[in-house]
Amino acid sequence: MTNLLLKLFINHKTFSGEAQRKAAVGTLSGAVGIICNLFISGFKFVLGYLSASAALIADAANNLSDLLTSIISIVGFKVAAKPADEEHPFGHGRYEYVLSIIVSFSVFLMGAELLKSGIQKIIHPAGVTFSPLLLAVIIVSVLVKLWMSVFNFSLAKKEGITALKAVARDSLSDCLSTSAVLISILLEKFFGWQLDGYVATAVSLLVIWSGISIFRDSIHPLIGAPAKKESVAALEEFMLAFDPAILGIHDLVMHDYGMGKVFAVAHAEVPADSELVAIHDIIDALEKRVDEVFGIYLVLHIDPVDTKDVQLETLKKQVMQVLASVDEHYTAHDFRLSEDGKKMYFDLVIDSDIKKDTQHISEMVKQRIIACIGDAIEPVVHVEFSFTQK
Repeated sequence: MTNLLLKLFINHKTFSGEAQRKAAVGTLSGAVGIICNLFISGFKFVLGYLSASAALIADAANNLSDLLTSIISIVGFKVAAKPADEEHPFGHGRYEYVLSIIVSFSVFLMGAELLKSGIQKIIHPAGVTFSPLLLAVIIVSVLVKLWMSVFNFSLAKKEGITALKAVARDSLSDCLSTSAVLISILLEKFFGWQLDGYVATAVSLLVIWSGISIFRDSIHPLIGAPAKKESVAALEEFMLAFDPAILGIHDLVMHDYGMGKVFAVAHAEVPADSELVAIHDIIDALEKRVDEVFGIYLVLHIDPVDTKDVQLETLKKQVMQVLASVDEHYTAHDFRLSEDGKKMYFDLVIDSDIKKDTQHISEMVKQRIIACIGDAIEPVVHVEFSFTQK
């Protein structure tokens, strides 16, 4: 079904760039969400009121919040796909996050109202009127939400749109909440257990949590979330394999502006005795190739490395062994010796936890290195934080 919908609405169209295609795919996902959620929430509201089921009404409101999210998603993708202009040279991709924050507040408030209704139903319980139609609608709802989850997971994988994974997970959680409603109705029908108010309360808490999650997931990229370690690893691996002159990559920082608009800066280690023009051509070609393969606008800074200094290479290997024994995630770069050879300078990269005491880490690492290589050469350690996820 996913391939069919892509073929009917996406694949035959011509797009000017990745952002426009992702916007079209996001719009398709949103349109499917609107149709499905409108269908099942409408039936649930009607049957919820007719059967006096607070749990079913809460579940219908949960689906209605998903419908609102789909609408905002379509608007967000449309606005976010607008090309860059003088006032927004990095594009408009982050508008999607702003609109999602607005949705998060509406979802949270809806959940709070449902929680109030659920608690009232617990205090003043009333029976649910059972009917085969009620049972059929709930079962169909579970199946529709399960298909929506599979559909959005498939779109996310095929098109590389991370936001759709969240939509898929939300649909999957809706399957669970609707299943809980079904179980509570069946238990009341066959055993007389009135759990409707409790299930309504649980579903309302799920709606509230959904609003909080939408807000949290939207605010992180606006503030400046660290790059995903998988993305960083893939980019570094590609750059290191591009040309033998690229000896190492460090200080990679990625800025995501949404809709596939990513900017990155990094330091590339190259042999110190390389011919400048030749290295410039390699770096220039690498930047262009990264843009073609990853869609990332990359700027590289050249760091010359003296590969013929045997003493420095030996010291570097010893330091890396020491760091591995302290923390396997620690890395180091920019090794150099002072002119008199009595001091060794390098930058130590730790994770992004800024609460850590860098002075303590620096001194601890220094003492470990001295214990390994002796005190003839003083280690001078500069600690810096990583801009990558842990």
